[in-house]
Amino acid sequence: MKIVYIASSPHSGSTLLDLMLNGHSRGFTVGEIRQLPRFVGPEQLMKRCTCGAPSILECPFWDKVNTLVRERTGRTLSDLNIDSYRDLDACRRDNRILFEAVGAISGAAFVVDSSKDVQRLELLLSMPELDVLPIFLARNPKGQILSMTRSGERKQRQFAGLSGLIGFYSYQNSKIDRLVRNRPHFRVRYENLVRNPVAVLSPLMQSIGLEYEPQQQNFAVHERHNVGGNRMRRKTSNELRLDESWRRDLSFFQKVAIDIGTLPGRYAFRKQRPRIGAGR
Repeated sequence: MKIVYIASSPHSGSTLLDLMLNGHSRGFTVGEIRQLPRFVGPEQLMKRCTCGAPSILECPFWDKVNTLVRERTGRTLSDLNIDSYRDLDACRRDNRILFEAVGAISGAAFVVDSSKDVQRLELLLSMPELDVLPIFLARNPKGQILSMTRSGERKQRQFAGLSGLIGFYSYQNSKIDRLVRNRPHFRVRYENLVRNPVAVLSPLMQSIGLEYEPQQQNFAVHERHNVGGNRMRRKTSNELRLDESWRRDLSFFQKVAIDIGTLPGRYAFRKQRPRIGAGR
Protein backbone atom coordinates (compact mmCIF):
# COMPACT_ATOMS: atom_id res chain seq x y z
CA MET A 1 0.00 0.00 0.00
CA LYS A 2 1.25 3.47 -0.88
CA ILE A 3 0.72 6.50 1.36
CA VAL A 4 0.09 9.68 -0.63
CA TYR A 5 0.96 12.63 1.61
CA ILE A 6 -0.28 16.12 0.70
CA ALA A 7 2.16 18.77 1.97
CA SER A 8 1.22 22.43 1.70
CA SER A 9 0.49 25.64 3.52
CA PRO A 10 -3.00 25.89 5.07
CA HIS A 11 -5.79 27.09 2.75
CA SER A 12 -4.04 25.81 -0.37
CA GLY A 13 -6.69 23.37 -1.60
CA SER A 14 -5.57 20.19 0.17
CA THR A 15 -9.14 19.11 0.98
CA LEU A 16 -10.17 19.34 -2.68
CA LEU A 17 -7.16 17.31 -3.84
CA ASP A 18 -7.75 14.84 -1.01
CA LEU A 19 -11.36 14.26 -2.11
CA MET A 20 -10.43 13.87 -5.78
CA LEU A 21 -7.89 11.20 -4.89
CA ASN A 22 -10.47 9.51 -2.67
CA GLY A 23 -12.73 9.31 -5.73
CA HIS A 24 -10.44 6.73 -7.34
CA SER A 25 -11.73 3.15 -7.10
CA ARG A 26 -8.47 2.04 -5.46
CA GLY A 27 -7.90 5.09 -3.26
CA PHE A 28 -9.00 5.95 0.26
CA THR A 29 -8.54 9.09 2.32
CA VAL A 30 -8.02 9.44 6.04
CA GLY A 31 -7.89 13.23 5.69
CA GLU A 32 -5.79 15.22 8.15
CA ILE A 33 -5.07 12.13 10.21
CA ARG A 34 -2.73 14.02 12.53
CA GLN A 35 -5.94 15.46 14.04
CA LEU A 36 -7.25 12.02 15.01
CA PRO A 37 -6.56 12.57 18.74
CA ARG A 38 -9.07 15.44 18.68
CA PHE A 39 -11.75 13.00 17.49
CA VAL A 40 -11.00 9.96 19.65
CA GLY A 41 -9.40 11.51 22.74
CA PRO A 42 -11.22 11.74 26.08
CA GLU A 43 -12.49 15.27 25.36
CA GLN A 44 -13.50 14.54 21.74
CA LEU A 45 -13.04 18.17 20.69
CA MET A 46 -14.20 17.16 17.22
CA LYS A 47 -16.89 14.51 16.87
CA ARG A 48 -18.87 13.87 13.70
CA CYS A 49 -17.33 11.70 10.99
CA THR A 50 -17.49 12.98 7.43
CA CYS A 51 -19.71 10.00 6.53
CA GLY A 52 -22.38 11.44 8.84
CA ALA A 53 -21.83 9.18 11.85
CA PRO A 54 -22.23 11.12 15.12
CA SER A 55 -18.64 10.31 16.11
CA ILE A 56 -15.54 8.63 14.70
CA LEU A 57 -15.92 5.64 16.99
CA GLU A 58 -19.58 5.23 15.93
CA CYS A 59 -18.56 5.23 12.25
CA PRO A 60 -18.64 1.66 10.83
CA PHE A 61 -15.29 2.10 9.09
CA TRP A 62 -13.38 3.62 11.99
CA ASP A 63 -15.00 1.14 14.39
CA LYS A 64 -13.49 -1.69 12.30
CA VAL A 65 -10.10 0.03 12.30
CA ASN A 66 -10.34 0.50 16.07
CA THR A 67 -11.26 -3.16 16.55
CA LEU A 68 -8.35 -4.33 14.39
CA VAL A 69 -5.88 -2.13 16.28
CA ARG A 70 -7.18 -3.54 19.57
CA GLU A 71 -6.90 -7.13 18.30
CA ARG A 72 -3.34 -6.62 17.11
CA THR A 73 -1.96 -4.48 19.92
CA GLY A 74 -4.33 -4.59 22.88
CA ARG A 75 -4.77 -0.83 22.54
CA THR A 76 -7.32 1.43 20.84
CA LEU A 77 -7.14 4.42 18.50
CA SER A 78 -7.30 6.76 21.49
CA ASP A 79 -4.12 5.12 22.88
CA LEU A 80 -2.03 5.67 19.74
CA ASN A 81 0.64 8.35 19.61
CA ILE A 82 0.45 9.61 16.05
CA ASP A 83 1.26 13.30 16.48
CA SER A 84 3.50 13.74 19.50
CA TYR A 85 7.16 13.84 18.53
CA ARG A 86 8.54 13.76 22.05
CA ASP A 87 8.77 9.98 21.71
CA LEU A 88 9.75 9.45 18.08
CA ASP A 89 10.03 5.68 18.31
CA ALA A 90 6.49 5.39 19.69
CA CYS A 91 5.19 7.88 17.14
CA ARG A 92 6.71 5.92 14.24
CA ARG A 93 5.43 2.62 15.64
CA ASP A 94 1.88 3.88 16.16
CA ASN A 95 1.66 5.56 12.75
CA ARG A 96 2.72 2.27 11.16
CA ILE A 97 0.06 0.43 13.17
CA LEU A 98 -2.60 2.94 12.12
CA PHE A 99 -1.76 2.87 8.41
CA GLU A 100 -1.58 -0.93 8.40
CA ALA A 101 -5.04 -1.12 9.99
CA VAL A 102 -6.52 1.45 7.59
CA GLY A 103 -5.02 -0.42 4.64
CA ALA A 104 -6.35 -3.77 5.84
CA ILE A 105 -9.91 -2.50 6.39
CA SER A 106 -10.11 -0.29 3.29
CA GLY A 107 -8.36 -2.70 0.92
CA ALA A 108 -7.08 0.37 -0.94
CA ALA A 109 -3.98 0.48 -3.14
CA PHE A 110 -3.15 3.91 -1.72
CA VAL A 111 -4.23 5.92 1.31
CA VAL A 112 -4.23 9.72 1.32
CA ASP A 113 -2.97 11.66 4.33
CA SER A 114 -3.69 15.36 3.81
CA SER A 115 -2.24 16.54 7.11
CA LYS A 116 -0.08 19.16 5.28
CA ASP A 117 2.27 19.42 8.26
CA VAL A 118 5.97 19.43 7.31
CA GLN A 119 7.17 17.84 10.54
CA ARG A 120 4.78 14.94 9.98
CA LEU A 121 6.02 14.52 6.41
CA GLU A 122 9.59 14.38 7.72
CA LEU A 123 8.56 11.72 10.24
CA LEU A 124 6.86 9.52 7.63
CA LEU A 125 9.75 9.85 5.19
CA SER A 126 12.11 8.65 7.93
CA MET A 127 10.24 5.32 8.08
CA PRO A 128 11.66 2.97 5.42
CA GLU A 129 8.86 0.48 6.03
CA LEU A 130 6.33 3.00 4.61
CA ASP A 131 5.99 3.68 0.87
CA VAL A 132 5.33 7.44 0.92
CA LEU A 133 4.71 9.60 -2.15
CA PRO A 134 4.71 13.31 -1.21
CA ILE A 135 2.54 15.72 -3.17
CA PHE A 136 3.82 19.28 -2.96
CA LEU A 137 0.71 21.47 -3.32
CA ALA A 138 0.97 25.24 -3.68
CA ARG A 139 -1.48 28.06 -4.23
CA ASN A 140 -0.94 31.61 -5.45
CA PRO A 141 0.27 33.23 -2.22
CA LYS A 142 -2.07 36.20 -2.63
CA GLY A 143 -5.08 33.87 -2.60
CA GLN A 144 -3.68 31.66 0.15
CA ILE A 145 -2.77 34.57 2.42
CA LEU A 146 -6.09 36.37 1.90
CA SER A 147 -7.91 33.16 2.78
CA MET A 148 -5.82 32.84 5.94
CA THR A 149 -6.65 36.40 7.02
CA ARG A 150 -10.34 35.51 6.76
CA SER A 151 -9.99 32.38 8.85
CA GLY A 152 -10.39 33.97 12.26
CA GLU A 153 -8.49 35.86 14.91
CA ARG A 154 -6.80 32.77 16.36
CA LYS A 155 -4.86 32.05 13.18
CA GLN A 156 -4.06 35.71 12.64
CA ARG A 157 -2.56 35.90 16.13
CA GLN A 158 -0.63 32.68 15.47
CA PHE A 159 1.08 34.15 12.41
CA ALA A 160 1.34 37.76 13.67
CA GLY A 161 -0.37 39.50 10.77
CA LEU A 162 0.51 39.86 7.11
CA SER A 163 4.27 39.74 7.56
CA GLY A 164 3.98 36.51 9.54
CA LEU A 165 1.79 34.91 6.88
CA ILE A 166 4.24 35.92 4.17
CA GLY A 167 7.16 34.48 6.10
CA PHE A 168 5.35 31.24 6.83
CA TYR A 169 4.46 30.71 3.15
CA SER A 170 8.11 30.90 2.14
CA TYR A 171 9.29 28.84 5.11
CA GLN A 172 6.74 26.08 4.47
CA ASN A 173 7.41 25.82 0.73
CA SER A 174 11.18 25.89 1.19
CA LYS A 175 11.05 23.18 3.86
CA ILE A 176 8.82 20.95 1.71
CA ASP A 177 11.16 21.41 -1.26
CA ARG A 178 14.19 20.41 0.80
CA LEU A 179 12.43 17.26 2.00
CA VAL A 180 11.18 16.04 -1.38
CA ARG A 181 13.53 17.41 -4.03
CA ASN A 182 15.76 14.33 -4.26
CA ARG A 183 13.07 11.67 -3.98
CA PRO A 184 10.04 10.75 -6.10
CA HIS A 185 7.25 13.25 -5.55
CA PHE A 186 4.68 15.26 -7.47
CA ARG A 187 3.97 18.99 -7.57
CA VAL A 188 0.48 20.40 -8.01
CA ARG A 189 -0.57 23.99 -8.45
CA TYR A 190 -4.00 24.56 -6.92
CA GLU A 191 -5.17 26.93 -9.64
CA ASN A 192 -4.37 24.35 -12.33
CA LEU A 193 -6.24 21.65 -10.41
CA VAL A 194 -9.40 23.77 -10.34
CA ARG A 195 -9.14 24.95 -13.95
CA ASN A 196 -8.29 21.59 -15.51
CA PRO A 197 -8.54 18.66 -13.10
CA VAL A 198 -7.93 16.01 -15.76
CA ALA A 199 -4.66 17.58 -16.90
CA VAL A 200 -3.38 17.50 -13.31
CA LEU A 201 -4.87 14.24 -12.06
CA SER A 202 -3.87 12.11 -15.06
CA PRO A 203 -0.08 12.41 -14.59
CA LEU A 204 -0.52 12.44 -10.81
CA MET A 205 -2.28 9.08 -10.90
CA GLN A 206 0.47 7.73 -13.16
CA SER A 207 3.02 8.71 -10.52
CA ILE A 208 1.00 6.65 -8.03
CA GLY A 209 1.04 3.74 -10.48
CA LEU A 210 -2.61 3.86 -11.52
CA GLU A 211 -4.74 5.35 -14.28
CA TYR A 212 -6.91 8.42 -13.86
CA GLU A 213 -10.62 7.65 -13.52
CA PRO A 214 -13.30 10.18 -14.65
CA GLN A 215 -15.25 9.49 -11.45
CA GLN A 216 -12.54 11.35 -9.55
CA GLN A 217 -14.19 14.60 -10.64
CA ASN A 218 -17.41 13.42 -8.99
CA PHE A 219 -15.70 13.62 -5.62
CA ALA A 220 -18.81 14.66 -3.68
CA VAL A 221 -20.68 11.39 -4.32
CA HIS A 222 -18.07 9.05 -2.85
CA GLU A 223 -18.18 7.81 0.71
CA ARG A 224 -15.75 9.70 2.92
CA HIS A 225 -14.30 9.06 6.34
CA ASN A 226 -11.61 11.73 6.33
CA VAL A 227 -10.55 13.33 9.58
CA GLY A 228 -10.27 17.13 9.60
CA GLY A 229 -10.16 19.40 6.57
CA ASN A 230 -12.36 22.33 5.65
CA ARG A 231 -16.11 22.42 5.01
CA MET A 232 -15.63 21.09 1.48
CA ARG A 233 -15.22 17.59 2.92
CA ARG A 234 -18.99 17.60 3.59
CA LYS A 235 -20.01 19.04 0.22
CA THR A 236 -22.68 17.35 -1.88
CA SER A 237 -21.80 19.31 -5.02
CA ASN A 238 -18.93 18.72 -7.44
CA GLU A 239 -18.89 22.36 -8.54
CA LEU A 240 -15.44 23.90 -8.74
CA ARG A 241 -14.94 27.64 -8.50
CA LEU A 242 -11.57 29.33 -8.53
CA ASP A 243 -11.50 31.95 -5.79
CA GLU A 244 -9.51 34.92 -7.06
CA SER A 245 -11.10 37.51 -4.80
CA TRP A 246 -7.56 38.63 -3.91
CA ARG A 247 -7.56 40.60 -7.18
CA ARG A 248 -10.33 42.77 -5.75
CA ASP A 249 -9.81 42.60 -1.99
CA LEU A 250 -6.06 43.15 -1.64
CA SER A 251 -4.62 46.62 -2.03
CA PHE A 252 -1.88 47.34 -4.54
CA PHE A 253 0.68 47.61 -1.73
CA GLN A 254 -0.45 44.33 -0.15
CA LYS A 255 -0.07 42.54 -3.49
CA VAL A 256 3.41 43.97 -3.98
CA ALA A 257 4.44 43.05 -0.42
CA ILE A 258 3.19 39.49 -0.87
CA ASP A 259 4.86 39.12 -4.27
CA ILE A 260 8.21 40.29 -2.94
CA GLY A 261 8.03 38.55 0.43
CA THR A 262 6.99 35.16 -0.95
CA LEU A 263 9.55 35.06 -3.75
CA PRO A 264 11.70 32.44 -1.95
CA GLY A 265 8.66 30.22 -1.39
CA ARG A 266 7.44 30.56 -4.96
CA TYR A 267 10.93 29.78 -6.25
CA ALA A 268 11.12 26.71 -3.99
CA PHE A 269 7.93 25.35 -5.57
CA ARG A 270 9.11 26.05 -9.11
CA LYS A 271 12.48 24.36 -8.59
CA GLN A 272 11.84 21.17 -10.46
CA ARG A 273 14.06 18.16 -11.02
CA PRO A 274 13.58 16.86 -14.59
CA ARG A 275 13.36 13.24 -13.47
CA ILE A 276 10.34 13.92 -11.24
CA GLY A 277 6.86 14.60 -12.67
CA ALA A 278 4.90 17.74 -11.92
CA GLY A 279 1.30 18.82 -12.31
CA ARG A 280 1.64 22.14 -14.04
